[in-house]
Amino acid sequence: MELRHLRYFVAVAETLSFRQAGKQLHVSQPSLSVQIKQLEDELGVALFWRSKRQVEITRAGEVFLSAAREILLRLQQASAAAVHTEVGDVGTIRLAFIPTASLQILPRLLDKITSTLPLVSVELREGAENLQITGLRSGTFDVCIGHLSRTYDQIENMLLTRERVVVALPKGHRAARKKFVRLRDLKLNVYSINGNVDVLKIDDKLPLEPGYVLHSQ
Repeated sequence: MELRHLRYFVAVAETLSFRQAGKQLHVSQPSLSVQIKQLEDELGVALFWRSKRQVEITRAGEVFLSAAREILLRLQQASAAAVHTEVGDVGTIRLAFIPTASLQILPRLLDKITSTLPLVSVELREGAENLQITGLRSGTFDVCIGHLSRTYDQIENMLLTRERVVVALPKGHRAARKKFVRLRDLKLNVYSINGNVDVLKIDDKLPLEPGYVLHSQ
């Protein structure tokens, strides 16, 4: 049994006419009749009742028709999937991100992927810099969104956005009235907020020089 037998059978079953099916398939009526007979001989059942006036599908033919349509549909889907995969239009993107990226960058990125690559799925994983770099090197992640404290060998990076850092201080804080605030003016575990309420924890591991200046509003 070959795929052409299924296509020929479905065409005849849908038109109930060897003549019309032959025109659709660009196959002569005698050749089409031979192909259907070969299929029936292989299956060992009659798929059609034939007379000079009409063609009727048998009960066995009805059952086989459903299966044949499913096979041809799956073949079409498999062919399309192979083509889309070849050009990168289908697959999975494994993406790691820091929490602050979910406020602006990540939603815009996901919307863009959905609109331009509808057959691509995205697996999301929240993680800090160390987790992201390890995941990129091991192949666990395809791409990451985060803050880099330095450059890494064999890791390509690009700037997505610049974020302005704003310090929120309680009334009466000794640095609240300063025009410029240095890290040494702040205690550990103080939280900074940028213009979009993006929260970053300032501690001794923050990748800033000791003399880094934070501008007041």
